[in-house]
Amino acid sequence: MQEYPYKILDTIVGSETRSRVLKFFFRHNNQSFRIGEIARLIRQNYNTTASFIEDLERIGVLKQTKGTGSASLYAINTQFKGYPFLKDLVLQIFPVSTTEAAEQIKKTGRIRLALLSGVFLNQEAASIDLFLVVDDVDEAKLKEFIAELEAQVGKEINYTSMDTAEFTYRYNIYDRFVRNIMKKANIKLVDSLSLN
Repeated sequence: MQEYPYKILDTIVGSETRSRVLKFFFRHNNQSFRIGEIARLIRQNYNTTASFIEDLERIGVLKQTKGTGSASLYAINTQFKGYPFLKDLVLQIFPVSTTEAAEQIKKTGRIRLALLSGVFLNQEAASIDLFLVVDDVDEAKLKEFIAELEAQVGKEINYTSMDTAEFTYRYNIYDRFVRNIMKKANIKLVDSLSLN
């Protein structure tokens, strides 16, 4: 497994909140959001999130518009002089700690295989970002894991899961969906299957 044990962008920009705010905005070009909505989606403190967003707006990275009523909406400013460089920096850095993610996913059930692809490898058009082979899954824990992963990545992730019996059958009959997932570029968080 290619490992990214640390949250690199968090260290570069100085905090988890700043990292999550930047990833969120660069993954939502041409969309505007209220501060409260952003804080909820990235699972960070409202005041800390608001303070950083206001700093970004002040230096021109974000632009502010008025929504319904008196609410302010914020969006990435694509006319900001350093926009291309900053976007590349934010999105090219691997968005999560693979060590931490592997530890957390194992708490959701008997994980046999967990593959990261798609948005994690900057393949935005990919249909699957996370593929799981899991038995006896705790749905509440899995939902919590996915929500936290989405908060770290900055967008909703597409995932699919199946149990070991279904996966083994589909793999052995050369099911196109399963075989395509396996052969595309990915990072293995967990792999306890013996595949030919």
